[in-house]
Amino acid sequence: MYRAGIEGILGIRLANKKLLIKPCIPANWNKVEAKMKLQETQLNIYIENSPDIGSCLSEARLDGNSLPLIDGEVQVELNGGNKNLYLIYYQSPGSPE
Repeated sequence: MYRAGIEGILGIRLANKKLLIKPCIPANWNKVEAKMKLQETQLNIYIENSPDIGSCLSEARLDGNSLPLIDGEVQVELNGGNKNLYLIYYQSPGSPE
């Protein structure tokens, strides 16, 4: 049950040797941290959330390197080792301030 809740909030699903992440965290949560081990990869996930309503995922970094966002989703290769994933939400354009 715990794992299902975490995976639901983080929007996690596996596809081949990739982890697809599309978080859906409550607007009133400022930060989320999670640690997961999947297929020999230790993944430390850090999410910073804008307190504004209408925020959207706007930046993703894996071990300091920028990752592309595809429809608000991030893909992480599960190729072993220890990885740090940082996801940052900002207010989306046109949202009330």
